[in-house]
Amino acid sequence: MNIPKIARLTGLALVATAAAGLLAACGTRHVSRDISPDGVAAEVVFPDPAHAFLAGGTFPDPDALRRIGPGVTKDQLYQALGRPHFREGLIGVREWDYLFQFRTADGVVTCQYKVIFDRDYRGQRFHWLPEHCLEAVMPADA
Repeated sequence: MNIPKIARLTGLALVATAAAGLLAACGTRHVSRDISPDGVAAEVVFPDPAHAFLAGGTFPDPDALRRIGPGVTKDQLYQALGRPHFREGLIGVREWDYLFQFRTADGVVTCQYKVIFDRDYRGQRFHWLPEHCLEAVMPADA
C-alpha cells in the first residue's frame, strides 16, 4: 500500500504530538521555582493537598523518615516512604511531594513533605509544611 508522503508526515506529526502530551501528563518536572543543579530551590512551592492521589495522605514510619538525608536516591525514598503522593512522576523530575498524617497528643496532624533532588536525582533538600511538622518526626533533643 502506497501512502502519500503528506499523509505519512501528518500521521507522524499526530503521533509526536500525542507522545508529547502523554509525557506531559505523566507529571510535572517541578512546582518549586528555579531549582539549581545542587538541588536548591529559589522558591519552595508545595502542591495543593486536595490534589494528592491518596486523600488524606498516609501515616509514615517516623524511623524511616529519620533515616532519610542528603544523597538519598529515588529508589531509597520509594522503598522507605512509597510513591510520591502527587503528580510528579518518576523520571526526570526534580522534586517529590508527600502528604503525611501523624498522631500527636492533640490528635492527628497533617503535614506536607517535599524532597528536592540535585541534577543527579539524589535528594538534597527536605522541606516541611507547616515547618513544625518536623517536631512530629524528630525527637526534641535532635
